[in-house]
Amino acid sequence: MNFYAFHINDFRGATWHLSNLARYVYRLLIDMYYDTEAALSKDLDVLAHKCSLKTDDEKQALQDVLKEFFTLKNGKWHHARIDKEIHAYRWAHRNENRNANSNDRNEIVTQRNASSNDDRNDTVTNSNAEFYVEPVTINHKPISSSSTAREDFAMFATWQPESQDWARMVQRAMLPNWDLTTYGALLAEFVGYWQSRDDAKNQAGWEHKFLQSLIAAKNRGAFSVQPAINHAALPERKISATAQSAACLRAAKEAVLSGKVITPLPIGVFGAMTDGLLELLGCGLAYPPAADAWDVTLASWGKEFARLQLADDDTARVGTAFANAKRNALAGEKRFPNVQEVLGCLPMRLRERIELKETPEAWAARRQAGLTQTSRILENLKGVRHAV
Repeated sequence: MNFYAFHINDFRGATWHLSNLARYVYRLLIDMYYDTEAALSKDLDVLAHKCSLKTDDEKQALQDVLKEFFTLKNGKWHHARIDKEIHAYRWAHRNENRNANSNDRNEIVTQRNASSNDDRNDTVTNSNAEFYVEPVTINHKPISSSSTAREDFAMFATWQPESQDWARMVQRAMLPNWDLTTYGALLAEFVGYWQSRDDAKNQAGWEHKFLQSLIAAKNRGAFSVQPAINHAALPERKISATAQSAACLRAAKEAVLSGKVITPLPIGVFGAMTDGLLELLGCGLAYPPAADAWDVTLASWGKEFARLQLADDDTARVGTAFANAKRNALAGEKRFPNVQEVLGCLPMRLRERIELKETPEAWAARRQAGLTQTSRILENLKGVRHAV
């Protein structure tokens, strides 16, 4: 790749805590990754030599950047976002070449037809000698798609099934015939969910995963299967509340990273909070926040997190707190945790920052009041459900 989009606010938000030397090393690694379109060698000496890093401080910065922003997998240092961008680039470039080859074939056929009409009185020998063109059943300079299809990549926004057997796979699963009118909402929900997770698969793996989600949607009654169903006459599917909530969270995170919205939290902490909420949304927990009220919900959660006076160094701890809250929710009542339950999973030394301003008894009483209010709401909801 000779060009890639560099998002200044994203880079600044992710690296504000680094030294200028570490930022420089990170940019060198990013440029090398895009230039070679390949993951980085795990050999630190090789990387240091390629980046011309000679001093101990430079080599230490290299190690720190690799550990924070890259993942060692299959003997290579991988970067999920760059892998996704490279795959999207190859996918788009391959389609451009397909379209170009298709146009070339149409032009050749047109030239053949015109030549045939102009010289239909010529002999077959002269015709073949003058207008013979090599067969175009194979591209003269093909881009090998087999190697690209085998590579693992993270989910990206424009992904969709592209296997030649995909329509047949859908039919074998006893699903309606494949078209985006029927499956567009489910595809958007699938892509949105997996974009929020740090998973990588090849094209066949993602298609298999998507097919499993379609079968699960069929079992939930998302659509009925009829032999003579008219897909064009089906009403447009409404996006689920989970997909709406996920879209709101991603939009809020993008607005903060781009500087359009100012938050009292450090950018890294706000990103960890939104990522944690997205993770909880994907678990199918009961009683999540209302899909149309996430602006109020985020303001409330942000206010509670701001009380802790967190710094970007605490970003990983916030992510761990959400992971622990999710584990507790799945092992317990399987309901969406409130902000106090998530904060309760943070290390004690972080929570003590609040206790410096109020007594431990007052902090415990306020947390218990939140849990009591949540239990009361759940009981009321159960009563309404039984009444119905």
